[in-house]
Amino acid sequence: MFRFWKSAKAIANVFMIFMTWRWYEHGLGMEFSLSCLVLSSMWLALSFAQMGHLMRSYATILSRLQMLVPMWLGFGLNVGAFFTTEDLLVKGAAAAGLAAWGYVYLRYLRDKKKFFAQGYGVLPQGIMVNPPAEMLPPGSILLMTGIPEYIGEAVGHGEIVIPDEKAGPSKKWSFSTYMKYGVVMNPLDEVLVRRARRGITVALAPVTPWTEEQCKMSLMVAKGMMLQNKEWVVRERAKQGRMFDMLHLPQWARSLGRKLLPITGYDWFGLVLGRTKMGRYTCVGSVQELLWRMGITLDRYFGTGVLGLGTTVLDPIMPARFFDLKCYRMVTVDDHKAWLAAQDAAGK
Repeated sequence: MFRFWKSAKAIANVFMIFMTWRWYEHGLGMEFSLSCLVLSSMWLALSFAQMGHLMRSYATILSRLQMLVPMWLGFGLNVGAFFTTEDLLVKGAAAAGLAAWGYVYLRYLRDKKKFFAQGYGVLPQGIMVNPPAEMLPPGSILLMTGIPEYIGEAVGHGEIVIPDEKAGPSKKWSFSTYMKYGVVMNPLDEVLVRRARRGITVALAPVTPWTEEQCKMSLMVAKGMMLQNKEWVVRERAKQGRMFDMLHLPQWARSLGRKLLPITGYDWFGLVLGRTKMGRYTCVGSVQELLWRMGITLDRYFGTGVLGLGTTVLDPIMPARFFDLKCYRMVTVDDHKAWLAAQDAAGK
């Protein structure tokens, strides 16, 4: 059902972009003021239909643009309709349109207060920034500063907390895929300290805590994915070497080719295609794949492709989309206060 609604909204947005272009270039075959009203009404209906979803996912730059651009376009169209006609009925309709867009704007301002500016984007109010490793339960998804300056978002990288009872009751790993190293598993406390020096980390905890069996399974799955990733790198580098040999490339050309097409275990095409491929992943793609292999299904489809039709084109799995998950909840400032109070009570 989610994919159906995503497809319907995406197609509706593409249709409205086409209609706006058509109105700008050729008009809609009616008086200017009436065409402004018709176009504004269509954008208004679409904005009402997707407002709830867009404000829940307000942390993503795309959702913010989908709210603001139609809003200001709608205001402009209704103002244009009001001042370019002498028909009182059209003027009244334009005034009603302005009032409707004003309501949309007031709702936007109200829901905007649920977020605060952080770095290059926004984060939900109350979320804990740079939480300590000790308070994060197994299965927590970590959203971190990554490449947000290019995407206008506060977080651009994702990892997941994996417990390791054999190494100690408090031993936790942070599992992800790095551009330089492929699939990795690093000590959680080291990752959080390193990230805090140059950015931020926020966390989402599972609504249903992981069982002991799931904790053990997560470590096995993570190690299996790391092994698959390393084997894929070996195979692909061998293929690349054979291709260079077949082309009889000199050493400088081989070095240039390896720099331009690095094989590290990271899915470079997945950054824009929004796909998950066996053996190589993006950072959040590896998180999603690990949960899927454990039998944990997220309640949102990521990387469903352009228009949501499963084409895996131009629909990257953005970390900020995880804020909209229902099976995960934010680790908040109040959670941190409760954890500190529990620590103090245990110390006494």
